[in-house]
Amino acid sequence: EGWRTVISSNAAAAAAADYAGNAVRCVWAGDKPGAAARMPFNAPFQFAVAGDRRSVGAVQKTLDAVCEAMPAALLDELKRLHLLAPTLQWLVRRSMPGAADPNIYLRGSSHPPAFAEKDFNATNLTEFAARLHEGLIPPAVVLSRQDEMYRTFPAPPAAAGVDYPGFLSETVYATPFGFGIVLRAPQSVRIFRFRATAHPRSKMKPSYKCVVTGGNARVMDWQRGKRAADGYIAVRIDARGIKRNRRVEVAVFARSGNGPWGAPSVISFFTSPYEERTYAKDGRVQSIRYLPAVKDPPPYDISACCLPADWTDYYSYDEKGRILGFSRAVPLFPKAEEFSNLGEVVLERHPNDTPKVSRKVRYFERDGKMAFEETGEEITHPLAPFSPRLRGE
Repeated sequence: EGWRTVISSNAAAAAAADYAGNAVRCVWAGDKPGAAARMPFNAPFQFAVAGDRRSVGAVQKTLDAVCEAMPAALLDELKRLHLLAPTLQWLVRRSMPGAADPNIYLRGSSHPPAFAEKDFNATNLTEFAARLHEGLIPPAVVLSRQDEMYRTFPAPPAAAGVDYPGFLSETVYATPFGFGIVLRAPQSVRIFRFRATAHPRSKMKPSYKCVVTGGNARVMDWQRGKRAADGYIAVRIDARGIKRNRRVEVAVFARSGNGPWGAPSVISFFTSPYEERTYAKDGRVQSIRYLPAVKDPPPYDISACCLPADWTDYYSYDEKGRILGFSRAVPLFPKAEEFSNLGEVVLERHPNDTPKVSRKVRYFERDGKMAFEETGEEITHPLAPFSPRLRGE
C-alpha cells in the first residue's frame, strides 16, 4: 500500500538490479495531502507519481510510448550504457514549465520528489524523443562515497553498535545515481565527501553543479583546489536542523561544455523516526531517546535500519568537549547502565573514572524492537590518562 521503495534489508541488491536492468518504474506516491513531499527522492531513478492508482498506469504508458519513439539504435545504446532511466528522467524534468532556462532547471521546484500525471505530456515527450541523438543527451552523474570528515580529520563511517545502537550501516541504499543515509551518530555536524564522475565519459571536460533541493545543508570545497564544479562534493549536514520524519537532499548535475544540465543524482539524508534528540547550545548532543513506537507511521520504510527500542542514552563529556561515554536508562530497570565512548558496557572504573573493565554489547531484534545484551570476554583497560578514540581522531 502506498509508497514502498527499495529501502529495506536487501536495498543494495534491489537497487543494483534496477540499475543494471534499466528499470523505468512508476510508483504510487499516495493521494493524501502532503504525501508526495515525504517520498524518498529518486531511488533508484524511479518516478513517484502523486494522485490515484490510475495515474501510475497512465504515466507508465506514456513512458513506454517515449521509448518506442526513440530511434532504435539510440534506445539500444542507452540500454547498453545503463542510461535509459536517467535519460527518461532528464526528458521529463526538462519538460517542466520553464526548465529550458538553466536558472529554472537548477531550482528544487523543477525536481519534485513525486510528480503528477500532468507532468508527463505525451505529445511533447514523444516528439522530443523522436528527435534525440547521442550528442544531445547530457551525461548522467555517477556518485561514489569517499569518506567522512570529523573537523579536519578523515573519519570512518559511523559504526553500528559503537556510534549508535544497532547492527546495520547508516546507508539505507546506494546506487550509482544516489545515496540514502540515516544520520545515527551522536555528532550534530557531519561532513560527507563524495566523488562525481560523468557517465558516459565526454570528449569535453564535464562540469558539475550541486543544488540543495530540500532542507538545510551546505556544499563545501572538498579541500584546497578541489571544488564541487570539478566533481569533488563535500556536504555539511547539521542534524539539529532536520525535523523527524523529514530529510535533506543534495542534487548533483553534470553537463559537457556549455550543453544542457542532465538528470540529477541525489544524496538524501534522513533522521530516524524512532529517535528524539536534545542538544546543548554548543551543538553537543545531551541525550538520545530511542522510542518504542512513533505517533505517526513513518513516511518511508527505513525499519530495517532503524528498529524501535525503548531506552534513553545520556551523554557525558570531558573538559575538551570529547565524549566520555553515556548512561543508558531502561524503563523498569532501577539502575542505569554505564557505557564507554566506544559503546561498551562499563563493569568497573579506575579511580580517575576511566573504564577498568568493560564488555562488548550485542544488539538483536525481539518482538519487533531492538534489544541488547553483554557479550564476549571481559576487556581489561590499564590505568592511563583519558584519551578517547573518537571517530576521526
